[in-house]
Amino acid sequence: VSVTYRNLFNPTKSFRYYLLPGILCAVIQVGISMMGAERGFEVRGEAFSAADILRVILWALVGGLSVMLCLGVQFVCFGLPYRGTLIGGVLLIMAYSLTITTLGYIIGTIMADRMMSVQISAVMVLPTSILGGYTYPVTAMPDFFQKLSVWLPYTYLGNDVRSLCLKEMKIEHIMPHIIFLVKYAAAELVILAAVKLIRDIFRGISEGKKAPN
Repeated sequence: VSVTYRNLFNPTKSFRYYLLPGILCAVIQVGISMMGAERGFEVRGEAFSAADILRVILWALVGGLSVMLCLGVQFVCFGLPYRGTLIGGVLLIMAYSLTITTLGYIIGTIMADRMMSVQISAVMVLPTSILGGYTYPVTAMPDFFQKLSVWLPYTYLGNDVRSLCLKEMKIEHIMPHIIFLVKYAAAELVILAAVKLIRDIFRGISEGKKAPN
């Protein structure tokens, strides 16, 4: 009996359809984190304010648009399918970009060297395409890495982007991950505020010691 197997949601067994969406996101996220580190370093001497939040959101929008532009070229020019919710995909990518931009911003604020801050931000996000379970399943990883993957933002992006391309996903299917990423970014902003506050306190103490009696 002759049998032809057709994979669910990917009947042509296209490895490109299966791998490309998340890999593109994984590559671009490195640039987004580096951009965040650059912007954070530029204003590292300033006290935390609403302007910091606005800057992070602005550059996160730029990063998210770069991801959507790159994926859009694949959809329009190279036939990559997109079957899921469009608004859900936009919200997911923007929420993810916000987490990565904020991470880079924090690193740029902490580090005293511009080049080092950019390099560290890149190194921190580069391996997440593997550790986040996109190219290698989390369930097959050692227990430590399974627990680590829960705290990696990419875990909540890669597989969802692939599913949005291949499946007729609705927004309610990915909304829990969108909410998680927004909360993750909010926690990062709190950390950013704490880092700047602690730095200003130590700076004030240091300047007080140097001041003449």
